[in-house]
Amino acid sequence: MPEGLSDGERAFELFYVEHFEQVARAAFPLAGSREEAFDITQEAFLRTWAQWAHLCASDGDPWRFTVRVAVNLATDRLRRVIRFRHRIPQLLAHEQNPSAEDVATSRMEIIEALRKLSSRQRVAIVLCEGLGLSSAEAASLLEISDATLRVHLARGRERLKRAYGPGADASPDIEQAERREPFRR
Repeated sequence: MPEGLSDGERAFELFYVEHFEQVARAAFPLAGSREEAFDITQEAFLRTWAQWAHLCASDGDPWRFTVRVAVNLATDRLRRVIRFRHRIPQLLAHEQNPSAEDVATSRMEIIEALRKLSSRQRVAIVLCEGLGLSSAEAASLLEISDATLRVHLARGRERLKRAYGPGADASPDIEQAERREPFRR
C-alpha cells in the first residue's frame, strides 16, 4: 500500500481490493459483458468513494451501498439499450437472427436468459443465486420485504424453467416487465 495515505484512503483501498470481484460478479449477469460489468463496478466504487466519509461516519454499510449502486447502474444501462432497440427495429431484427459464429457459450446463454426477466426478477436471482445472499439479505439490500423478494425470485426461476423447457417460447415480453416501477433507490 502506498505511503502517505490517510486512514480513510487506506480503508477504502482495502475495501476495494476485498470486494471488487464480488461486485463485478453481481454486475456481470446484469450487464451482459465482462467489460460492461467492469465499467459498472468501477463507477459504483467511484460513487462509493465520493460517499466514503459519510458511509464511515454514519456507520453505513459500504458493501451494501456499492452493490446497490452497481445494480442500479446496470439496470439503467439495460433500460437505455431497450429504448435504443425500439428506436432502431433493424438492429433488433438482426440480433434475433444470429449467425452460427454468434452462437453464445453457455455462460452467455445464461446472461441472455436473465435479460429476458424483469429487472426485479433478474436482480433477485443474481443476488441470491449468483452472490449467494439469503432472501432476507437481498431484500434488505434492495429495501423491499423478504416476501416480495421471494416472489420475484420464484417468478424469475419459473420463467427461466419455462424458457428452457421443451417447446418453450424464449421471448418473454421484457418491454412490459421493464415498464413497471423499478426498485426504489
